[in-house]
Amino acid sequence: MTRTLLFLLIAVGPLRLTAQSADSIAIQTSIDRETQAYLDRDATRQAACWAAQIPLSQRISLGDGSVVTGNGDQASLQRGLATCFRQLTEPDKSTFAHTDFRIRIRGEAAFVTFHQVMHHPDRPTETSQHTRYLEREAGEWRIVHSGVLYTEPPSMPTTRSGGSLSQRHE
Repeated sequence: MTRTLLFLLIAVGPLRLTAQSADSIAIQTSIDRETQAYLDRDATRQAACWAAQIPLSQRISLGDGSVVTGNGDQASLQRGLATCFRQLTEPDKSTFAHTDFRIRIRGEAAFVTFHQVMHHPDRPTETSQHTRYLEREAGEWRIVHSGVLYTEPPSMPTTRSGGSLSQRHE
């Protein structure tokens, strides 16, 4: 019995670690794709990174102390992004680095924290702390909730009228 249990731990243990590692990579890739779609001002690609079947939420705490919040579904997310991107017509030439990922996967759900550094060619570098709650939907990891805390004031004026979801300001 002990030998059988030991064999199972040795044989199956690495498979479980590999599956979690593959999920962790898929989650990080989804988050990176969503950030790049924002910089490219591509509302369709960015919205596709978010869950389609459940309510979505977003909380952004700006460096000046104001908070931007939003709740809605994927369709309202895409409309909000399209409105925002009409005001921000040029793609953002910034580059980003996501580091210090902490990922906790529980079945079909994952909670993620990470640090983002955004390098701008014409503005000071921005740093922020992020949280994401994701769920697996049709085999893909999709964002359900996003939280952002800027650790330095944003260097670009914040658009209050067209963010990624229908917005309410606190």
